Amino acid sequence: MKYMAVAVALSVVVLSGAMLATSSQVSSATTPVSVGFAGDTGGNSNTAAVGDAIKTSGVSTFFNLGDMSYSEITPESAWCSFISQHVGSSVSYELVAGNHEDQDGPDGIWSNFAKCLPDKLGSTGSYPRQYYADYPASSPLVRFIMLSPKLTFSEGSSYWSYSAGTQGYNFAASAIDGARSAGIPWVVVGMHMYCLSMVNYPCAASPDLMNLLVAKKVDLYLQAHDHGYARSKQLALNGTCTKIALGSFNSDCVASASPSSSYVAGQGTVLATVGSGGRSLNSEYPTNAQAPYFQTYMGSNNNPTYGFLKVDLTGTTLTGTFVRGSGGSYTDKFTLTKPTSTSTATPTSTPTISSTPTVTSTPTVTSSTPTPTVTSSPTPTGSATSTATTGTSWVLAPVADSWVGSDSASSTHGSDTALYVDGSPLKVAYLKYDLSALAGSTVTAARLELTTTSGTYSGSPDSQTLRPVADSSWGESTLTYSNRPATGSALGSVSATTFSTTYQIPIATNTVQAAVGGPFSLGVDSSGGDAFYFGSRESTTPPKLVVTTN
Repeated sequence: MKYMAVAVALSVVVLSGAMLATSSQVSSATTPVSVGFAGDTGGNSNTAAVGDAIKTSGVSTFFNLGDMSYSEITPESAWCSFISQHVGSSVSYELVAGNHEDQDGPDGIWSNFAKCLPDKLGSTGSYPRQYYADYPASSPLVRFIMLSPKLTFSEGSSYWSYSAGTQGYNFAASAIDGARSAGIPWVVVGMHMYCLSMVNYPCAASPDLMNLLVAKKVDLYLQAHDHGYARSKQLALNGTCTKIALGSFNSDCVASASPSSSYVAGQGTVLATVGSGGRSLNSEYPTNAQAPYFQTYMGSNNNPTYGFLKVDLTGTTLTGTFVRGSGGSYTDKFTLTKPTSTSTATPTSTPTISSTPTVTSTPTVTSSTPTPTVTSSPTPTGSATSTATTGTSWVLAPVADSWVGSDSASSTHGSDTALYVDGSPLKVAYLKYDLSALAGSTVTAARLELTTTSGTYSGSPDSQTLRPVADSSWGESTLTYSNRPATGSALGSVSATTFSTTYQIPIATNTVQAAVGGPFSLGVDSSGGDAFYFGSRESTTPPKLVVTTN
């Protein structure tokens, strides 16, 4: 883009450039989506009744959370035919491996089940073991992330442990982060093995994985293996609850215990055990130490009912309902509702100046709606105004920005509409500004303005630190964790943030002055474990560098 300096009685400098860029932010579908979940299925009359209920419930997709046939119907292809007969052809029936069909069975092999009930959602990863799918594909409302902690496959048990730092743990973290940076409204994570439960058995999955999901405030966390149904209150890591410790209860780990089961989305995670797909039910134990985390339950000792969890999604509401297939009359219903945005940043129209200098006390400003554009090569963007008493104030948009993550060292994120910062796994955001138009000026004040995204998860109680980046040779289309430039000492920070809010971080003038006339790069990182998301230059709320010169 071109810029021009107009020398008038009041020095006014303007860079004519759009402050808005095209947004690839995922839009929310107006038509609700309905999806079902249950595991521990079997192949009996109760299984058939649950399948029939799925068929008439209106769900478009169903996820089987593992432990499929129990050899009640063999071989695997015959069980698939049985399921398809009852569920019908209009439902996409997706699978997640369980311990009864992992590498050594004993009730069939996961790969054979996948052959007769293949993935229909275009998932990423290794179906049906570890994968994610955005749904609906054309305009995703939700990312489903399916995992296989503590199962046995040919890669070896340590590969599937999901302890902190392992491939599975990193896969889960990266899939959650990717959904958030893409602006997908909801994140639902499912697996076969349980951890926090209402049975008197230890965690069968991974405590590290469980705490990762709660720390990242995934909206819904689903598990099976326990042949019953139990649904938690809304859980989060707050106060003295730095992690959920198994075998005990800490009230600080409960974000909401709403008597009506109506929760505010983004404040925590709802956990549901759904092992009610047809195989015989077991007892739940409301007196065990972890039971206070749960709000409702069903098992052989409490209204035993076979059924599944139906989840209805819109852009603002997630509603979970237990749907009966056979047996008793148990019901459950809960809702997650996204709060109304508390602060909205309004883009400022770019002033335009006549190419013929006109001496006036105030420049003529024409309000216009710029045509959204994204350019592959760095181009100065922004605006500047001045007064006789305060000098020139420049408002600059980035010419490049991206984020990188330690859990996916070769991935690029230059086209994402949100920039992501986290301390576990490490995520660092990078910003680059063009200060060539400020050549010869003296910087008297500077600040960075960041606007958190509209997702209720985008704020963070942790401190996010702004740092200088000496090497500005990076490009947003090629920047990865492996080739990222080093960041310097802290310039400032922001903490205790919330969604849809603009935050300002002052920057020392000498730091900006040193870059005047050329590129200026910044990095944002965190040592905490709670995610922070803010708009990128591809969004309607790009990070702005505001510089005052004289």
